[in-house]
Formats: sequence, structure tokens, C-alpha cells
Amino acid sequence: WIPRGMLSLLGAAPGAGKSLLALDLARRLIHDLQLPDGEPVGIDAGRPVLYVDGEAVPQILNERAASWGMDRDRLYLMLPDERCGMIDFGADAEQARLTRKCHDLQPCLVVVDSLGAVSARGENNVEDVRDILSFLGAVAREFDLALLLIHHLRKKGKYVPHTDLISVDDFRGSSHIVAIARSVLALSVIQAGPQPDRNGPRRLEVVKTNLGRYPPPLGVRFDPSTGSGKGKVPRVRYAEPPRPYRAPSQAEECSAWLVELLEQAREPLQPKEIVAAASDAGFTKGVLYRARRNLEGIVVDTESKFSPKNRWKLAKPAAP
Repeated sequence: WIPRGMLSLLGAAPGAGKSLLALDLARRLIHDLQLPDGEPVGIDAGRPVLYVDGEAVPQILNERAASWGMDRDRLYLMLPDERCGMIDFGADAEQARLTRKCHDLQPCLVVVDSLGAVSARGENNVEDVRDILSFLGAVAREFDLALLLIHHLRKKGKYVPHTDLISVDDFRGSSHIVAIARSVLALSVIQAGPQPDRNGPRRLEVVKTNLGRYPPPLGVRFDPSTGSGKGKVPRVRYAEPPRPYRAPSQAEECSAWLVELLEQAREPLQPKEIVAAASDAGFTKGVLYRARRNLEGIVVDTESKFSPKNRWKLAKPAAP
């Protein structure tokens, strides 16, 4: 997922939980906890993590770490220089500052949050982006650490939440950003119901890898925190990946209608009665019989299907 000695990329829509995910990974490494895919941490257990907070919100990171009971003696923040107000890895001085920190701390993971916050010239300038990413890749190689670069997505529309599965084409800025990363991770907000929901379940997956087979995706949820902090900091949990919502077909809608009809009738009904009722409900005879076939074993005949006395009923009677 996130190889040592190489540059990895994590992208998601605003508010999807990118920073939470990255901090939870740091927690698992620092405390030698099981990794999200069930693998042990291994040789990196207990080593420091360096979090480059380009967006300058240390109070949020500190509150989250405190709520989770993290050992903050092994979580180091690199914050913007007070004189210039930002981290610019396009500048030699800032590159030297990160290099010194990696030399002194020997971290197993460096999180850069985010690319847009550590480049003074933005993400579309190919030469600047190439220089910054080449530098970060060199840091990962030189210190044999995992370097996770958090990145944003292209805007889809002013009022449209990003609830589709994310692909490499959705990442913002120059295409060189995705090209230079050896592993690209996407945290998608899944539409689990008829309407898009920014609070829907998440799906974490590798959408580009140069390292081998793609690992199975993971489901991500944010549970209410049990910590003692002032804010409500959620816990990151992993599970089976959620299934995207699929609008039911007409036959599926008719199947649900037919079961409800027979439950309410509480006695077997003639097929011709059901055909007439289905027509009133907006279902054709062909759709009704497709639904009937889909319900084989649930809706059964009382007689031979060719018998004039035949009725349809539920195999299991409705509860009184």
C-alpha cells in the first residue's frame, strides 16, 4: 500500500478523512498495532513519525492525537516557518529543513499534508511540481522511509459532492503528480442510498501501483470517539468495503410490490387478479411474470400453474 523508499499519494474529496486516515496510520506504527489490512507493523514498530503540517492546523492534530492516547513524544510536527507563513519545498532552505529532521529523527513514515500547501507556485506548474516530487522521492530513498503525500481532487461542481469511485484522473494539478508516485491511494465516499451523502461510508483502495498486484479494497468508517478531549474526534475503523447504491430495476420493484400484496391479502390470489392489480400499480404483465420468476420458492402456486384453480401465495405465511 505505502512502500518504503518511494513516494505514495493519497487523494480524497474535502472532508472525506484524509488527514484522519494518515494520523491513524501514524498511531498504528508508533504503538505497534495491526495495520489496516491486518498485517503486522514489523521492523518499523515504535519508530517516530514526522507529520509535515503544511496547512498549519497543529491544534487539530494535537487534539486528535491526545484523544486517541497517542505517544506524542514519537509524533513530530513540521510547521510553517513563522517568517514566511508557509512550507515551500521548492525552496532550498525548506528542503534542507526536512532533510535535517529526517536525519535526526530517523522516522519510518513522513506524511506531507498537503501538496497544495507545500508549493508556492501551485500544482499545475510542471517544472516546480517535478522538482518538489523528485526531492520528496529522494528523501524517501535516502532515509528508507515511507512518504505519504496527501493531495486533493479536481472540483466536480459547486454543489455536487464527490461520491463516485475515485480514479487517477480525478487528482488535481499536473498529471506528473500521479505519474511519479509509485502507489496512489484513493479514499472514496460511497453513495449507499438514493441520494449522495458526504457522510456516507468510505472505500480505501490502491488505484495505481508499480509494485505488483492490486490489494483488495478496504471499507473505512469513523466511529464516535471515547477519548477525553474537548472535541468529538472519531476513531478510524476498517471493515469490508461498502457496496455502491444501485437503483432497483423495475422487476425488483415489482417483486417487492408482489410480496407486499400477498402479505396484505392473507389468502392466495388468482393470477388474473394480480395482473390487474399490477397494471394499476404501473407494472406490465411481462414485468410481473419476471418478478414472479425472481421470487421462485418465495411465491408459490397452490395448484398446477395451468389449473384454473391455481392461486399465488407466499411459501411462508405472513405473521398475524
